[in-house]
Amino acid sequence: MRQTIFDLKQVKAVKKFGRKAVNLAGLQRWGFNVPLTGALSSDALQYVLKRIPAVKQLKEDHPLLEAALNQIREEILKFSLPGNLERELGHLIDRFASAGIQRIAVRSSAVSEDRADFSFAGQYATVLDVPLQINEIWQAVKTVWASLFNPAIWEYCQKIGLPSPGLQMGVILQAMVEARFAGVAFSVDPNHPENERVVVEYVPQKGDGLVSGEVTPQHLEIVRQDFHLNRHDNRALDWLNPLIKELLRLEKLAGQPVDVEWAVSEQQVYFLQYRPITTLRRVIIWTRENVGEVIPDVVTPFTWSILEPITNGAYRYFLKKTGLKIGAQKLFTLYHGRVYFNHNAYQKMVNAFYVSSYIVPGRRKIINLLKASKLLLLLARLWYLSFRLPGQIEGILKKQEKKFRALKNSARGKGDFRAVKTAIKMIDRLMKVHVCATILAEFYYQLLNKICHETLDDAQIDASRLLQGVGQVESTKSALALWEIAHWIRQNKRYRAIFEKESVEQLIKWWRQLPSSDVFKQQLELFMENFGYAALHEFEISYPRWHEEPAYVFGALKQYVRSEEGYAAVNRQYKQMERERQIIVERVRNEIGSRDSRAKLLLFNYLLKKAEYLSFQREFLKQKILRWLDLLKQNLLSIGERMAGDGSEIFYLELKEVEMLLKNQQAQERLNLLIKQRKAQRKKYLREKYPPKIRQIGAQWTPIFEKSAADSGLRGLACSAGVVEGRACVIVDVEREGSRFTPGDILVTRATNPGWTPVLALAGGIITELGGALSHGAIIAREFGIPMVAAVSGATEKIQTGQWIKLNGQSGTIEIVKEVVE
Repeated sequence: MRQTIFDLKQVKAVKKFGRKAVNLAGLQRWGFNVPLTGALSSDALQYVLKRIPAVKQLKEDHPLLEAALNQIREEILKFSLPGNLERELGHLIDRFASAGIQRIAVRSSAVSEDRADFSFAGQYATVLDVPLQINEIWQAVKTVWASLFNPAIWEYCQKIGLPSPGLQMGVILQAMVEARFAGVAFSVDPNHPENERVVVEYVPQKGDGLVSGEVTPQHLEIVRQDFHLNRHDNRALDWLNPLIKELLRLEKLAGQPVDVEWAVSEQQVYFLQYRPITTLRRVIIWTRENVGEVIPDVVTPFTWSILEPITNGAYRYFLKKTGLKIGAQKLFTLYHGRVYFNHNAYQKMVNAFYVSSYIVPGRRKIINLLKASKLLLLLARLWYLSFRLPGQIEGILKKQEKKFRALKNSARGKGDFRAVKTAIKMIDRLMKVHVCATILAEFYYQLLNKICHETLDDAQIDASRLLQGVGQVESTKSALALWEIAHWIRQNKRYRAIFEKESVEQLIKWWRQLPSSDVFKQQLELFMENFGYAALHEFEISYPRWHEEPAYVFGALKQYVRSEEGYAAVNRQYKQMERERQIIVERVRNEIGSRDSRAKLLLFNYLLKKAEYLSFQREFLKQKILRWLDLLKQNLLSIGERMAGDGSEIFYLELKEVEMLLKNQQAQERLNLLIKQRKAQRKKYLREKYPPKIRQIGAQWTPIFEKSAADSGLRGLACSAGVVEGRACVIVDVEREGSRFTPGDILVTRATNPGWTPVLALAGGIITELGGALSHGAIIAREFGIPMVAAVSGATEKIQTGQWIKLNGQSGTIEIVKEVVE
């Protein structure tokens, strides 16, 4: 092997050393402080890759591209250090040691990285604090090389139409700076370039916590023209003005806005790397807020391969129907196996309905007539969509019901791939109207809320109060059906004694041995026929449905049987809530009718009717989707059983790969390797702490971990009226922790979904970290008359099981009354 490690002054060719190394060499030539650095050329990687057979399979359209990439990564990490490179590393180590350096950073410098038109910043590995030992440095170099073959990066390139990352990567071997502070700096605010501000984010000592998102940085914004006038009493910020001065000098030399990674030692500011800012006005905030309740899991490849096109397709369907043009951004994406929601795209869509978005800036608020006409057209299309939607829903459900029954009776359990494709097609149609109903429900809910706040004297009456007790939504029926069965059990001494004595596992075994003529068995089989498709992890199809593993159902039944009043109390509550709601609605109508115009009364009645219908339909349609998912799963499992075991391995293949397997059985061995790798990846993701938000700038994804406030003050979004005091019960995993929940407890959790309904029905109050006024938990809470507060940041950490708390579902406040030791 020829020479592969060079001094920065010798680094010029991007194809040989990568853009990052070339940028560093430029910094050094321009006179900026750069730590002592050696550059490993891409020739070293080429030497290794020529000895790895799987490299030949790297074609972008290859069906097993992911397996090939993972195989290359494994082979790189096992590769032995070549003798020539060992000698060069030894010389570099001597050079670092003679300069008093004890540790180095090993950074990627791919040819495709830090390009002028697109940045791959943050996509490849960096290894910090590597000791000056040959084996340690070699292992770090291999880790950086292996990151070039990350399947997610190759897939990302395919999706956005970029060439593949290629096989060229240099590596930077850079002295670690003994830093007081470190961070990033932007010569122009990438979020708001028009503000003419420099943005600096920093953390104490090394900046690795900032880059990983595990540490919340200090954030500074400084006016570019006035930065030299700033005076900082805090001596810790004595580095700020020199940093900005050098940053702006670099921008001038580079000829465009730049961002840098920097570190401040006791003496001076160092630039560790820089890149052009290629993504002005292209910052996206992804959040778990609107999907954490619906899809809380690390999804399997098969689940995402069908959900991604269906959910994003449904969003585009709504935009098309309303004529909204807000760009081609997706509404949903995947990060480390979890689904995230595009806050920017959703906010842009919502803003389109605000009159304030159509006001011309200036001293006087003048409506832009052209934009106002667009708003009127948008509202007309929205009204037309809401007018047509009921008939559309009815037509879809009518056509699908007959097809569902036919497929369920003929194809279930037979491994019919046509049934799988049909189910996906039906889910796609349902999802389109479900998304329309969901967005419209939020729209009418907010309008109803607005008319209440502007018209009524009583601040206690809002949209959530008007929808409390509106009637049974589809997902509450499972809880009511269990209440009926529990009521029957309580009336029968023999069955009651069994439920009070036996464990859940023993109850299931006993139930399965009962004769088909047994009344209890018949009741539960009818329940499974009607609701067995439900699950705690409803949209992740790899998790068991109730009819597959009934432990959760039997656990809920045991709780219901223990309840003193049970079914009768629930019925009384429903009737009382309906009476109270009718009184409140009539009171509001009278107040509006006596004080305002008849037009406003008609508007109120229209909004109320739409909000009632749409909030009901979004839940109803979701249940229909879950039925089709269950049917899809049963057929998919049967197909998987042909491969091996219980068939569950098939969830680690995508839809197109399952289809390929059915056409070509010889591909099974290669697919088995892919399954093994994906299972290991998912296991890793399940252990990770996922960020509630992510900032995306081009190809750079930065997790945002927002630390909860240390004080005990708790406030969230009021979702279901009422005030209650009780014992808090914090449950994160209801399958493992649900047994310690007792009727009347105030449930504190991250999020809920329809599978939680049996537990929600027992709660005295509900507190969630995610969700909103139209989330599933809120709708169920209003149905059962349970006070609820959602969107309470850090609730599962700030509240402890056993504490006595007071919950106000009208004001959205929570108070810890006293500590209780369990």
